[in-house]
Amino acid sequence: MKKFGLALGSGGPKGFYHLGVLKCLEDNNIHIDYLTGASIGALAGGIYLSNNSAKTTEEKIKNLTKKEYALMFANLTKLPTKGLIKGEKLIQVLDNLTNNKSIEELPIPFVVMSTDLNTGKSVKITKGKLSHAIRASSSIPFVFQPYKINEYNLVDGGLSCPLPTTPLKELGAEVVLAINLHNPKNIDKINLKTIFTNTIQIALFNLAKEQMQDADILLSPQIKDDSWLNIIKPQSLIDQGYSDTKVIIPRLKQLLS
Repeated sequence: MKKFGLALGSGGPKGFYHLGVLKCLEDNNIHIDYLTGASIGALAGGIYLSNNSAKTTEEKIKNLTKKEYALMFANLTKLPTKGLIKGEKLIQVLDNLTNNKSIEELPIPFVVMSTDLNTGKSVKITKGKLSHAIRASSSIPFVFQPYKINEYNLVDGGLSCPLPTTPLKELGAEVVLAINLHNPKNIDKINLKTIFTNTIQIALFNLAKEQMQDADILLSPQIKDDSWLNIIKPQSLIDQGYSDTKVIIPRLKQLLS
């Protein structure tokens, strides 16, 4: 079998789609050799690898309590000069979800992508506490304070690498499946909100285009409901990820053989 790499892209609340992808791969006995993640992709991938089970990952996400969700967005800063939320409580929740593991303890190589605030360049995190890496990769500007690791002030990985395929090739992946969650939508009603959100999607989609070229198979779903309420009701996105992946399983098995 050829070496298989999976790239889980950024995408905010749409990222629960990744859980369906992981679950379908697991149900079809497709072993992942290398995994990369940016932002919500780092969260999904990190929880999956630290629990070594897509089904356990799904259960943990769906069983998060209201208190735990509240903790993720707790720690408001008194003077939000760097961001509204410190993110210390988020790390506590992430430690629980990832069993307090480090990246070195995971069963396969895992690369978490973040962005250096000072240069705008991508930063690959390949060692250290998993919760800290996910925190750095998920540091949405203005919402969370940048997270410092070594000499870097790190913000959301999706800003520089929304679809982390290249690191998979560098690790030795011969077949790459990439999950792109940034697709502009048809706007039914043009207003400030829809212009703002679609502008961001256009920018990230165009940034991801170059990284799509390294993918042997690309899943780029149109997700109608990208509300943050999906955080507490992720099932429809999980189901969509599962059904979309099921379609490409025969082709993926052929490429891997």
